Order: sequence, then C-alpha cells, then structure tokens
Amino acid sequence: SAPSALLGVLLYRFTGHLVPEPAPRIWAVLLYGLGTGAFPYSGAFYSHQIVAVMLFAAFALAHRIAMDRQRPAAALGVGMLLGYAVITEHPAALIAAPLFVYLAVKQPDRRQIGLTLLGGMLPGALWVAYNLVIFGRPIAFAYEHEPLFRDVNTTGFFSLTYPQADALWGITFSSYRGLFFLSPALLAAIPGMVALARRRAWRAEFWVCLWASVAFVLFNGSSVMWQGGHAIGPRYLVPMLPFMVPPLALAASRWGRLTWARRVLGLSTSWSFLAIWAETLGGQSFPGYTLNPLFRHSLPLLAKGDIARNLGAALGLPGWASLLPLALAMTGIIGLLVFWTQHQTRQAIRPVGAR
Repeated sequence: SAPSALLGVLLYRFTGHLVPEPAPRIWAVLLYGLGTGAFPYSGAFYSHQIVAVMLFAAFALAHRIAMDRQRPAAALGVGMLLGYAVITEHPAALIAAPLFVYLAVKQPDRRQIGLTLLGGMLPGALWVAYNLVIFGRPIAFAYEHEPLFRDVNTTGFFSLTYPQADALWGITFSSYRGLFFLSPALLAAIPGMVALARRRAWRAEFWVCLWASVAFVLFNGSSVMWQGGHAIGPRYLVPMLPFMVPPLALAASRWGRLTWARRVLGLSTSWSFLAIWAETLGGQSFPGYTLNPLFRHSLPLLAKGDIARNLGAALGLPGWASLLPLALAMTGIIGLLVFWTQHQTRQAIRPVGAR
C-alpha cells in the first residue's frame, strides 16, 4: 500500500541518523517491508499496518521536534497521529503513551505538550461521536457488541488475563504463529537493541523501541485470542514491527562486515522472504487454524498452482504465470536499489581530493 511504501522511505531516512551507510539501512527496511507481517497486512483490510505507519510516523516526527528540526506546532501532528492510531486499534495506546512521554521528556515545553494533547483529543472526539451515534454512549467498545466472540471477550478484560507460556511460545518461535519462525532475521534486533542502548544520545529512543516490542509481545501473550484467526504470523504484533528496524540497521552495520554474520543474515533473510511470501501467496485466504501452516497449508497450495488473486491473474495469466508482473517489478526495483547502493558506497569512500 502507499502508506507502507511511504513508511519504508521514512524508516530509511530515520535510520540514517544512526547508520550512515546505505546498505544496512536498505537491508533493514527491505526485511521489514518484504520479510515480515508488514508485507501481507499492507494489502489486507486489517488495521494493523496503518496503525504501524501512524505510530512510527509520530515517533519520527517527535524525534525531529526533539532535535529542534521542526516547529513546535508539529507537536499537534504527533498528537493527531497517536490519537488516530489509538481509536483505530486500542492496544496502540501501549506505544502511544510512551511516545507522548518521550516527547515531553525530550522537549519539556508546555506549549508543545498542550498541542500534543490537543492533537490527540481531535481523533478522540470522533471516537466519542461515533459511539454516541452507534451505541448511544460516549465510551463503548465494539467487541462488547460482537456475538461471535462474546465467550472469549468475557474472559478477563476483553480476553486479556496474564502472559501465558503457550501463547508466548506460539507468537514467537512456534511454527504456528511464531514471529521468529517466519522472520528469523528479526532476531538481529536483539544485539541491535544492545548496541542502541550503548549510545548515550539515543538512550530515550532505545527505551521506546524496546518498550514497543516487549509490551506488544506481553500484551498479545496475555490474550486468549492470541492466534488471530486466519492470519500470517502473530498479526497483533504488526504495529510494533517498525520499531525493530533501527536496531536491525544498527546490527547490520556493526556486524555485517563479518563473514559469518553475513552468512547468518543472508540465510535468515532468505528464509524470512520465502516463508512470508509463501503464506501470503499460497491460496485465496490467509491460513486458518492449521498447525504448521507454512508446510501444511501454504506450500501444498502453491505446489498445486493455487496462487492468491493478483494483478497478473486479473490480466488473465494462470497459476504461477500470474506472478510474472510482480516478479518483473520486484526485479527492477531491487536492481535499482543495488545500483544506487553501490553508487552511494563508492561516493562515500572516494578520497576528498577526488570529489
């Protein structure tokens, strides 16, 4: 989608404050955009990815304000992005609240804090008006009125209890909905977080990225609905994924020159692309409650030529041939990125007198 594409540009520019070299940043952004749940949910009618876009856009804008590179009035935009993210998906408050604190700490200006709160109140007013029209009261949650999920929504607080071991395993390493099973290259964010924490000037940003990741994992692991129904990976974790990109870029920059690290990153990235694309393209719907859906659902459907509807199919191309327009577009885009990266690298290492 266009918002996800713009988020890719924003992520590349944001990580430039951490990593000057283009190659690690391009790798981190491509991994995020094409090798994680961001890829399938960018083109699906779920709210997870647009919430991810709004949350990270608010973070990037708050960072610019903290660096005195934006007018104070930009705080209004931060508030609107955070507020709209929260009314779109209420769990976004887990990241929105720390982002408000981040901006207030980095720029403790009363006017900016007031503008941020005002910006957040505008989407909140829309939510209240909607509830009054639909439910007859200002504060209401749609799941209260959803008969299909009434049994699970009455468990704990809207299905939330406390972190369960089976759920935490299920959304991290299991072959069912495991984030790191489908996208093992994301594990590079762990040493990247450590490297980010060691940068004193980036300590606040480190806490934001760490909190976003840990809070969403614990939140999803506390829900009896952690499986997410028909889903590719742990779909409720999609809003946190952009916050793993800065540590990913930093990890690739610091250890990407080592042969063994390049091999590990190369293999894990290849698997991430294969697994995510297989579950996205295999069949006409996302995998349901089939255990190990990659091998028991998606790959068997791909072997039969059952490819998800796409532009090529709309043009009349059958089966695997329908992916030809996508393959050509991806080849061209990645080729341009490789050429541009090599050009930028050559420019960076040229002697000063030769420029």
